[in-house]
Amino acid sequence: MKDGVKVIGRAKQESLAKVDVELKPTEYQIHKAFVQYVRKAHPKYAHLLIHIPNEGKRSHKGVSAQKALGFKTGCLDIFFAKPKFNTEWKEELNKNGFIRSSHKHGLWLEFKAPGKKITMEQMSFFSSVVAEGYEAFLVDSIDEAIQRFEEYLK
Repeated sequence: MKDGVKVIGRAKQESLAKVDVELKPTEYQIHKAFVQYVRKAHPKYAHLLIHIPNEGKRSHKGVSAQKALGFKTGCLDIFFAKPKFNTEWKEELNKNGFIRSSHKHGLWLEFKAPGKKITMEQMSFFSSVVAEGYEAFLVDSIDEAIQRFEEYLK
């Protein structure tokens, strides 16, 4: 009986750990699942989905070399290089005072694990691309990433 309780206890711990991972995925897991979704659900657009390798720590020398090649601190994770043209033209000011039009040059997504915040550099980049006519979103779940992508395609 004692051994049986221990096994049940371990089984419960293991299942709780699996549930916790499912409820709080990492940025990498969300990012990877989104790319897989686009490749399967929209294969004709998969080649337009571009990952900007901007994560991780780099040495000063490594950053200098990357900046010489166009590295931009704060660049968002994914760029979808497909313009969105709507038949109805309209402009409006968003909450940051930037003009947003119904036409978009492309879609930027920044993936974060639930509860994580974007950096000041990312916020600056985010604001810049929105001001230039791109759509941009911070997403913290695969469902939200898919929803934003599908809305952009409409």
